[in-house]
Amino acid sequence: RRQLDINVIGLASTVRVALPALRETGGRIGLVGSVMAYVSVPGTAAYAASKAAVRAIGDALHLELVGTGVSSTLLQPGFVESDIARVDNAGVLDLTRPETRPTAVMWSGARAANVMLNALHKRQRELVFTGHGRLVTRLARHIPGLLYSMMAGPLASAVGAGRPSSAR
Repeated sequence: RRQLDINVIGLASTVRVALPALRETGGRIGLVGSVMAYVSVPGTAAYAASKAAVRAIGDALHLELVGTGVSSTLLQPGFVESDIARVDNAGVLDLTRPETRPTAVMWSGARAANVMLNALHKRQRELVFTGHGRLVTRLARHIPGLLYSMMAGPLASAVGAGRPSSAR
């Protein structure tokens, strides 16, 4: 519930409040989604669902804003350095929790901010970024069976093959 409240309801409410001023100035809206909007892995269903909703809002908003002078950019990052993996389901930060995401493919926050600002400046409709993020979304869009086959082995052994997350 918390994921949807923050990532979907919070985003939609903020856009609704900001739109009148943006229409006056021909401003830009950046919606932060995630590569997880395209692919979900064990333990991430609520987060992935919330980011899929952000993607749907972004697609609709882009069309709704045609001709208004306001642009909407859907920003879909892969792994970016942050404390997201150290926040529990109640929203409590625990700096002792280990980083579970692959740091070798992670972008710095500064690098991510630069490419996002550039996309907003160019008024791009969508930006999927980080190398692995682009690869995963392309596979998910065009050959999802291959992507899930590639992920199934490593994920099954990592989370306990055949056991739903509620059983762990």
